[in-house]
Amino acid sequence: MIRPGKPLPPDIRPDIEPAAPIDAGQDAEDVESFFDGRLEYALLRHAKKINEGNNGVILRLNLNELPEDLKNDLAKMGIEGESVAKIIKVYNPGKGKKEFEHQTRAYEIASSKAGDPKYAQVPRPYLLRDLPIDEETQNKIANQSSGFRADKRIEVMVMDYIPGEDLSTQLFKEVIRRHPKTVHLRDSVDDLNFAELNEEVVRALDFENPGGKARDEGERIHEQLKVRAKNSSKIFDFLLKDGAEIYPQVAEQIGNTIDLMHCDGFTIRDGHHRNFMIAGDMFVRPGAETQPPPRAYIIDFENAVEFPPGLSEDEIRDNYLRVADKEGRNFHDPRVPLRNIEPLTVPLRERRRQETEGPVLDLVRDLDSLEKMIGSRIQTNPALRADKFEASLRELLHRDDYGPADLSRLLAANPFKGFGSEKSFDAALLSLRRLLREEPQLKEAAARFCTSLEKIVPLPQWRRALSFLKTIK
Repeated sequence: MIRPGKPLPPDIRPDIEPAAPIDAGQDAEDVESFFDGRLEYALLRHAKKINEGNNGVILRLNLNELPEDLKNDLAKMGIEGESVAKIIKVYNPGKGKKEFEHQTRAYEIASSKAGDPKYAQVPRPYLLRDLPIDEETQNKIANQSSGFRADKRIEVMVMDYIPGEDLSTQLFKEVIRRHPKTVHLRDSVDDLNFAELNEEVVRALDFENPGGKARDEGERIHEQLKVRAKNSSKIFDFLLKDGAEIYPQVAEQIGNTIDLMHCDGFTIRDGHHRNFMIAGDMFVRPGAETQPPPRAYIIDFENAVEFPPGLSEDEIRDNYLRVADKEGRNFHDPRVPLRNIEPLTVPLRERRRQETEGPVLDLVRDLDSLEKMIGSRIQTNPALRADKFEASLRELLHRDDYGPADLSRLLAANPFKGFGSEKSFDAALLSLRRLLREEPQLKEAAARFCTSLEKIVPLPQWRRALSFLKTIK
């Protein structure tokens, strides 16, 4: 709800605690002004800045730290509930209404699954008020913000505070805990602010900067997005290689709630990693199994939008996500952070198995596809046959005295060299597979053949040979 503020009566100032509560018989406008003054007092004397947004300042208010009468007055405004701490977001007039409406809608959708641990939640929004403020409050806001300047009126949104960290913060801290270049910061990582975390990760992972060679604004934006995506992938590649693991519930909760919102005709369009909060540690740690599982929250609904329910994911993506605002700024698909963290939710043991078996399965699929392609080519070009090559390969497998020179001569006679280096080498493995179908007793000889290729073929081809070896064991 939005309640217009009025100039404060001379006997009700935000810097003076009232001697007695206002009674129900007083003028409604005086009551509104009274509560406006009490909220301003709470903002001025008790709220502490924790962040800044595009349109204002974000402060934290702990209800348990308030005088009892102020706490009671805020409760009469609806500012209470299970969460002791509240967030106060301060905007210039007209800037908060849309976000409050969107967050209220998102909260209604998500709270339908509030008791289900498979869904992320949305912080509860309590109210939005248009407040007149005095010079002292203006100065406090100005001193706490690098860019936001409050006038004589502000909009204030109050919502639940989520005790947790956003995805980016947890990812940055995990990189710093694990990277050899930041070993000196492992014990103090929780003392670093976000800017300091970002700076350390940039140095540790050698982030790139846009080259500045763009010819126009469109190329400049494209280059920035390309470099940003490349830098982001360095974070996830490092954590994957180092064995980091994220609780699968985190991705499940985020994905389920995005699906729930989309089915209800609603989507956030500012889906970057800082707009997903995690209450608890999202990383799996040995010995910490008894800790409460992490819970995901979705925040920041400034750019959210409603649309007709029933649209497909492609329609939502094309019409509402792959578009830009009036200033030309791109919206952000909320599923991008989800796709980033999903590989890290695969249990480490399963990930290692996939890393071992994945290349083998890929090779089998490639050989099957290549066999069909070669068969089709031979039908149109009967001269393109591997009979002579396979006869030479069979002869070699029956020998014990061949060396690198013999292998090199054999591969040079591959009739499918015109397919390109990778496919021609796969064609040689395909011939080996065909021979083993006819003479399975050559399995040991084929294994020796594959391992002997190490000294005469490039490393990627030798790895393909080792993958082939696993298919015949």
